Amino acid sequence: MLRRRMLQGAGILVAITPVFLALGFQYRPHSSHSHFEATEKKLLNTHIKENSFTLKDVKISKNQFLHTLVINEGSQDKEKPNLVLMHGWSSGLALWSKNIDQLAKHYNVYAIDLLGFGRSGRPFFPISSKATPDQAKSFWVDSFHEWKVECFGNQKIILLGHSLGGFLACTYALEQPEDLQHVILAAPVGIAPFIIPPQKGWFRKSLERLIWDCGVTPQAILRSLGFFSQRVWDRLGNASNYRGLDKDGWDYLYQAQMGEPSGDRAFMSILTREGWGYPLFDKLGDMKVPTRIIYGEHDYVRPSFAPTAMAKLPVADYKVIQGAGHHMYWSHTNEFNQAVINLK
Repeated sequence: MLRRRMLQGAGILVAITPVFLALGFQYRPHSSHSHFEATEKKLLNTHIKENSFTLKDVKISKNQFLHTLVINEGSQDKEKPNLVLMHGWSSGLALWSKNIDQLAKHYNVYAIDLLGFGRSGRPFFPISSKATPDQAKSFWVDSFHEWKVECFGNQKIILLGHSLGGFLACTYALEQPEDLQHVILAAPVGIAPFIIPPQKGWFRKSLERLIWDCGVTPQAILRSLGFFSQRVWDRLGNASNYRGLDKDGWDYLYQAQMGEPSGDRAFMSILTREGWGYPLFDKLGDMKVPTRIIYGEHDYVRPSFAPTAMAKLPVADYKVIQGAGHHMYWSHTNEFNQAVINLK
Protein backbone atom coordinates (compact mmCIF):
# COMPACT_ATOMS: atom_id res chain seq x y z
CA MET A 1 0.00 0.00 0.00
CA LEU A 2 2.78 2.41 0.96
CA ARG A 3 4.70 1.53 -2.17
CA ARG A 4 1.61 2.11 -4.31
CA ARG A 5 1.06 5.53 -2.77
CA MET A 6 4.71 6.43 -3.26
CA LEU A 7 4.49 5.46 -6.92
CA GLN A 8 1.26 7.43 -7.34
CA GLY A 9 2.88 10.46 -5.70
CA ALA A 10 5.92 10.12 -7.94
CA GLY A 11 3.67 9.88 -10.99
CA ILE A 12 1.78 13.03 -10.00
CA LEU A 13 5.08 14.85 -9.41
CA VAL A 14 6.37 13.84 -12.82
CA ALA A 15 3.10 14.96 -14.41
CA ILE A 16 2.95 18.39 -12.81
CA THR A 17 6.67 19.27 -12.93
CA PRO A 18 6.55 20.45 -16.59
CA VAL A 19 3.56 22.62 -15.72
CA PHE A 20 5.42 24.31 -12.86
CA LEU A 21 8.52 24.71 -15.04
CA ALA A 22 6.44 26.30 -17.78
CA LEU A 23 4.82 28.66 -15.30
CA GLY A 24 8.24 29.46 -13.84
CA PHE A 25 9.57 30.48 -17.22
CA GLN A 26 6.61 32.84 -17.60
CA TYR A 27 7.04 34.30 -14.11
CA ARG A 28 8.88 37.60 -14.48
CA PRO A 29 7.97 39.72 -11.44
CA HIS A 30 10.66 42.29 -12.31
CA SER A 31 9.03 43.13 -15.64
CA SER A 32 5.61 44.60 -16.46
CA HIS A 33 4.06 47.59 -18.22
CA SER A 34 4.18 49.53 -14.95
CA HIS A 35 7.83 48.60 -14.36
CA PHE A 36 8.70 49.71 -17.90
CA GLU A 37 6.86 53.00 -17.48
CA ALA A 38 8.61 53.64 -14.17
CA THR A 39 12.12 53.00 -15.53
CA GLU A 40 11.35 55.21 -18.54
CA LYS A 41 10.16 58.11 -16.40
CA LYS A 42 13.11 57.69 -14.03
CA LEU A 43 15.56 58.21 -16.88
CA LEU A 44 13.65 61.14 -18.34
CA ASN A 45 13.20 62.89 -14.98
CA THR A 46 16.85 62.32 -14.05
CA HIS A 47 18.30 63.91 -17.16
CA ILE A 48 15.73 66.37 -18.52
CA LYS A 49 16.04 69.35 -16.17
CA GLU A 50 15.56 72.45 -18.33
CA ASN A 51 12.53 71.48 -20.41
CA SER A 52 9.09 69.97 -20.00
CA PHE A 53 8.21 66.72 -21.70
CA THR A 54 5.06 64.86 -22.70
CA LEU A 55 4.66 61.14 -23.36
CA LYS A 56 1.83 60.05 -25.62
CA ASP A 57 0.85 57.27 -28.01
CA VAL A 58 0.28 58.44 -31.58
CA LYS A 59 -2.18 56.19 -33.38
CA ILE A 60 -1.40 54.75 -36.79
CA SER A 61 -3.22 52.19 -38.93
CA LYS A 62 -4.13 48.59 -37.99
CA ASN A 63 -4.91 49.60 -34.40
CA GLN A 64 -1.22 50.29 -33.71
CA PHE A 65 0.58 53.27 -32.18
CA LEU A 66 4.04 54.73 -31.75
CA HIS A 67 4.99 55.79 -28.23
CA THR A 68 6.23 59.37 -28.51
CA LEU A 69 8.20 61.88 -26.45
CA VAL A 70 7.52 65.56 -27.17
CA ILE A 71 9.66 68.28 -25.62
CA ASN A 72 7.94 71.53 -24.63
CA GLU A 73 4.66 70.62 -26.27
CA GLY A 74 2.50 73.72 -26.62
CA SER A 75 5.38 76.17 -26.15
CA GLN A 76 7.76 75.27 -28.97
CA ASP A 77 9.59 77.87 -31.03
CA LYS A 78 8.18 77.69 -34.55
CA GLU A 79 11.43 79.11 -35.92
CA LYS A 80 13.38 76.06 -34.78
CA PRO A 81 13.68 72.96 -36.97
CA ASN A 82 11.91 69.80 -35.81
CA LEU A 83 14.36 67.05 -34.83
CA VAL A 84 13.11 63.47 -34.50
CA LEU A 85 15.22 60.87 -32.64
CA MET A 86 15.01 57.21 -33.65
CA HIS A 87 16.59 54.61 -31.36
CA GLY A 88 18.42 51.40 -32.23
CA TRP A 89 17.75 47.66 -31.97
CA SER A 90 15.59 46.61 -29.02
CA SER A 91 16.06 49.98 -27.33
CA GLY A 92 13.75 52.89 -26.60
CA LEU A 93 13.26 56.64 -26.60
CA ALA A 94 14.37 57.24 -22.98
CA LEU A 95 18.01 56.52 -23.85
CA TRP A 96 18.05 59.92 -25.58
CA SER A 97 17.31 61.61 -22.23
CA LYS A 98 20.88 62.87 -21.67
CA ASN A 99 20.83 64.67 -25.04
CA ILE A 100 17.50 66.43 -24.72
CA ASP A 101 18.27 69.64 -22.82
CA GLN A 102 21.17 70.66 -25.05
CA LEU A 103 19.45 69.71 -28.31
CA ALA A 104 16.27 71.54 -27.26
CA LYS A 105 18.18 74.84 -27.34
CA HIS A 106 18.43 74.44 -31.10
CA TYR A 107 15.55 72.16 -32.11
CA ASN A 108 11.99 71.22 -31.33
CA VAL A 109 12.77 67.71 -30.14
CA TYR A 110 10.72 64.54 -30.56
CA ALA A 111 11.63 60.90 -29.97
CA ILE A 112 9.78 57.69 -30.74
CA ASP A 113 9.77 54.03 -29.87
CA LEU A 114 9.92 52.11 -33.13
CA LEU A 115 7.02 49.79 -33.90
CA GLY A 116 7.60 46.47 -32.16
CA PHE A 117 10.03 47.96 -29.62
CA GLY A 118 9.87 49.96 -26.41
CA ARG A 119 6.37 50.94 -25.34
CA SER A 120 5.01 51.18 -28.88
CA GLY A 121 2.54 48.68 -30.26
CA ARG A 122 3.92 45.20 -30.77
CA PRO A 123 1.99 43.65 -33.64
CA PHE A 124 2.59 40.09 -34.73
CA PHE A 125 5.59 39.61 -37.01
CA PRO A 126 6.40 36.15 -38.41
CA ILE A 127 9.61 34.31 -37.62
CA SER A 128 12.53 34.95 -39.94
CA SER A 129 12.00 31.83 -42.06
CA LYS A 130 8.55 33.15 -43.03
CA ALA A 131 9.40 36.81 -43.73
CA THR A 132 11.65 38.76 -46.08
CA PRO A 133 14.10 41.63 -45.44
CA ASP A 134 11.83 43.92 -47.44
CA GLN A 135 8.88 43.06 -45.19
CA ALA A 136 10.98 43.85 -42.12
CA LYS A 137 12.14 47.17 -43.58
CA SER A 138 8.56 48.16 -44.46
CA PHE A 139 7.33 47.14 -40.99
CA TRP A 140 9.32 50.07 -39.54
CA VAL A 141 9.59 52.57 -42.39
CA ASP A 142 5.91 52.53 -43.33
CA SER A 143 4.76 52.90 -39.71
CA PHE A 144 7.19 55.78 -39.18
CA HIS A 145 5.90 57.53 -42.30
CA GLU A 146 2.34 57.32 -40.96
CA TRP A 147 3.54 58.81 -37.68
CA LYS A 148 5.42 61.58 -39.45
CA VAL A 149 2.39 62.59 -41.53
CA GLU A 150 0.17 62.46 -38.45
CA CYS A 151 2.50 64.72 -36.44
CA PHE A 152 3.95 67.04 -39.09
CA GLY A 153 1.93 66.72 -42.27
CA ASN A 154 4.03 67.94 -45.20
CA GLN A 155 6.44 69.88 -42.97
CA LYS A 156 10.08 68.83 -43.28
CA ILE A 157 11.96 67.39 -40.31
CA ILE A 158 15.52 66.49 -39.42
CA LEU A 159 15.73 62.76 -38.73
CA LEU A 160 18.43 61.28 -36.48
CA GLY A 161 18.72 57.51 -36.18
CA HIS A 162 21.14 55.40 -34.14
CA SER A 163 22.30 51.91 -35.14
CA LEU A 164 19.21 50.12 -36.53
CA GLY A 165 17.56 53.55 -36.38
CA GLY A 166 20.37 54.82 -38.59
CA PHE A 167 19.61 52.16 -41.18
CA LEU A 168 15.92 53.04 -41.04
CA ALA A 169 16.56 56.80 -41.18
CA CYS A 170 18.73 56.33 -44.26
CA THR A 171 16.14 54.09 -45.90
CA TYR A 172 13.40 56.60 -45.10
CA ALA A 173 15.46 59.41 -46.62
CA LEU A 174 15.81 57.42 -49.82
CA GLU A 175 12.08 56.66 -49.98
CA GLN A 176 10.65 59.96 -48.73
CA PRO A 177 13.27 62.66 -49.48
CA GLU A 178 10.64 65.42 -49.63
CA ASP A 179 9.92 64.84 -45.92
CA LEU A 180 13.43 65.58 -44.70
CA GLN A 181 15.61 68.65 -44.36
CA HIS A 182 18.62 66.62 -43.19
CA VAL A 183 19.30 63.04 -42.13
CA ILE A 184 21.83 62.13 -39.41
CA LEU A 185 23.05 58.55 -39.13
CA ALA A 186 24.72 57.65 -35.84
CA ALA A 187 26.64 54.36 -35.98
CA PRO A 188 24.29 53.12 -38.73
CA VAL A 189 24.13 49.38 -39.31
CA GLY A 190 23.37 48.05 -42.77
CA ILE A 191 25.21 50.71 -44.75
CA ALA A 192 28.43 48.72 -45.06
CA PRO A 193 27.92 45.37 -46.84
CA PHE A 194 27.92 42.63 -44.21
CA ILE A 195 28.29 38.94 -45.05
CA ILE A 196 28.06 36.00 -42.63
CA PRO A 197 30.20 33.09 -43.86
CA PRO A 198 28.68 29.59 -43.95
CA GLN A 199 28.68 28.03 -40.49
CA LYS A 200 30.83 24.98 -39.74
CA GLY A 201 30.46 22.45 -36.95
CA TRP A 202 27.32 21.00 -35.39
CA PHE A 203 27.02 23.66 -32.68
CA ARG A 204 27.17 26.64 -35.03
CA LYS A 205 24.84 24.98 -37.51
CA SER A 206 22.37 24.14 -34.72
CA LEU A 207 22.48 27.74 -33.51
CA GLU A 208 21.88 28.96 -37.05
CA ARG A 209 18.81 26.73 -37.37
CA LEU A 210 17.44 27.88 -34.02
CA ILE A 211 17.75 31.55 -35.00
CA TRP A 212 16.67 31.56 -38.62
CA ASP A 213 14.48 28.47 -38.92
CA CYS A 214 12.83 28.40 -35.48
CA GLY A 215 12.76 32.15 -34.80
CA VAL A 216 14.68 32.04 -31.50
CA THR A 217 15.87 35.63 -30.92
CA PRO A 218 18.22 36.81 -28.14
CA GLN A 219 15.21 38.49 -26.52
CA ALA A 220 13.25 35.23 -26.63
CA ILE A 221 16.07 33.46 -24.81
CA LEU A 222 16.15 36.14 -22.12
CA ARG A 223 12.36 36.07 -21.73
CA SER A 224 12.45 32.28 -21.38
CA LEU A 225 14.60 32.57 -18.25
CA GLY A 226 11.55 33.86 -16.37
CA PHE A 227 12.29 34.77 -12.77
CA PHE A 228 16.05 34.56 -13.41
CA SER A 229 16.01 36.83 -16.47
CA GLN A 230 16.87 40.00 -14.57
CA ARG A 231 19.68 38.31 -12.66
CA VAL A 232 21.22 37.13 -15.93
CA TRP A 233 20.74 40.59 -17.46
CA ASP A 234 22.44 42.27 -14.50
CA ARG A 235 25.41 39.91 -14.78
CA LEU A 236 25.71 40.67 -18.48
CA GLY A 237 25.69 44.37 -17.60
CA ASN A 238 28.38 44.01 -14.95
CA ALA A 239 30.57 41.97 -17.29
CA SER A 240 30.27 44.50 -20.14
CA ASN A 241 30.37 47.70 -18.07
CA TYR A 242 26.74 48.22 -19.12
CA ARG A 243 27.83 48.57 -22.77
CA GLY A 244 28.76 52.21 -22.16
CA LEU A 245 25.48 53.03 -20.37
CA ASP A 246 24.89 53.13 -16.59
CA LYS A 247 22.76 51.00 -14.25
CA ASP A 248 19.59 53.05 -14.84
CA GLY A 249 20.03 52.84 -18.60
CA TRP A 250 20.72 49.11 -18.34
CA ASP A 251 17.60 48.55 -16.22
CA TYR A 252 15.56 50.40 -18.83
CA LEU A 253 16.99 48.20 -21.58
CA TYR A 254 16.02 45.10 -19.58
CA GLN A 255 12.39 46.21 -19.62
CA ALA A 256 12.66 46.85 -23.37
CA GLN A 257 13.61 43.20 -23.96
CA MET A 258 10.69 41.76 -22.04
CA GLY A 259 7.73 42.73 -24.22
CA GLU A 260 5.89 40.53 -26.68
CA PRO A 261 7.96 39.25 -29.64
CA SER A 262 7.63 41.65 -32.56
CA GLY A 263 10.49 43.98 -33.49
CA ASP A 264 13.06 41.38 -32.43
CA ARG A 265 11.63 38.98 -35.01
CA ALA A 266 11.61 41.68 -37.69
CA PHE A 267 15.29 42.36 -37.03
CA MET A 268 16.22 38.70 -37.52
CA SER A 269 14.41 38.86 -40.86
CA ILE A 270 16.58 41.70 -42.09
CA LEU A 271 19.77 40.20 -40.63
CA THR A 272 19.67 36.92 -42.56
CA ARG A 273 21.85 33.84 -42.18
CA GLU A 274 23.89 35.13 -45.14
CA GLY A 275 24.33 38.65 -43.69
CA TRP A 276 22.54 41.98 -43.96
CA GLY A 277 19.57 41.27 -46.19
CA TYR A 278 18.61 44.71 -47.47
CA PRO A 279 20.94 46.19 -50.13
CA LEU A 280 21.20 49.71 -48.70
CA PHE A 281 24.79 50.33 -49.81
CA ASP A 282 23.81 49.89 -53.46
CA LYS A 283 21.17 52.64 -53.09
CA LEU A 284 23.32 55.33 -51.44
CA GLY A 285 24.07 57.02 -54.76
CA ASP A 286 20.38 57.89 -55.05
CA MET A 287 20.32 59.91 -51.83
CA LYS A 288 18.80 63.39 -52.29
CA VAL A 289 18.88 64.47 -48.64
CA PRO A 290 21.98 66.09 -47.07
CA THR A 291 23.53 63.43 -44.85
CA ARG A 292 25.79 63.38 -41.82
CA ILE A 293 27.21 60.15 -40.38
CA ILE A 294 28.51 60.05 -36.81
CA TYR A 295 30.83 57.26 -35.65
CA GLY A 296 32.40 56.39 -32.34
CA GLU A 297 36.15 55.84 -32.60
CA HIS A 298 35.89 52.39 -31.01
CA ASP A 299 32.52 51.42 -32.41
CA TYR A 300 31.99 47.98 -33.95
CA VAL A 301 30.15 49.86 -36.73
CA ARG A 302 33.54 50.74 -38.09
CA PRO A 303 34.37 54.40 -38.87
CA SER A 304 36.99 53.22 -41.37
CA PHE A 305 34.10 52.62 -43.77
CA ALA A 306 33.20 56.34 -43.81
CA PRO A 307 35.27 57.34 -46.89
CA THR A 308 33.60 54.56 -48.90
CA ALA A 309 30.16 55.81 -47.86
CA MET A 310 31.15 59.42 -48.65
CA ALA A 311 32.15 58.40 -52.16
CA LYS A 312 28.64 57.04 -52.76
CA LEU A 313 26.58 59.77 -51.06
CA PRO A 314 26.10 62.92 -53.17
CA VAL A 315 25.97 65.46 -50.30
CA ALA A 316 27.43 64.11 -47.06
CA ASP A 317 30.06 64.44 -44.36
CA TYR A 318 31.02 62.48 -41.27
CA LYS A 319 32.31 62.97 -37.75
CA VAL A 320 34.25 60.55 -35.56
CA ILE A 321 33.87 61.01 -31.81
CA GLN A 322 37.20 60.22 -30.20
CA GLY A 323 37.19 57.63 -27.43
CA ALA A 324 33.54 56.72 -27.99
CA GLY A 325 31.94 53.35 -28.67
CA HIS A 326 28.56 52.37 -30.06
CA HIS A 327 26.47 54.34 -27.54
CA MET A 328 28.38 57.58 -28.08
CA TYR A 329 25.24 59.69 -27.56
CA TRP A 330 25.26 58.51 -23.92
CA SER A 331 28.97 58.22 -23.10
CA HIS A 332 30.11 61.37 -24.97
CA THR A 333 26.95 63.42 -24.81
CA ASN A 334 28.36 66.90 -25.45
CA GLU A 335 30.56 65.83 -28.38
CA PHE A 336 27.66 63.92 -29.91
CA ASN A 337 25.25 66.82 -29.46
CA GLN A 338 27.68 69.23 -31.13
CA ALA A 339 27.85 66.91 -34.14
CA VAL A 340 24.04 67.05 -34.33
CA ILE A 341 23.78 70.81 -33.78
CA ASN A 342 26.56 72.00 -36.09
CA LEU A 343 25.39 70.58 -39.41
CA LYS A 344 26.91 73.19 -41.68
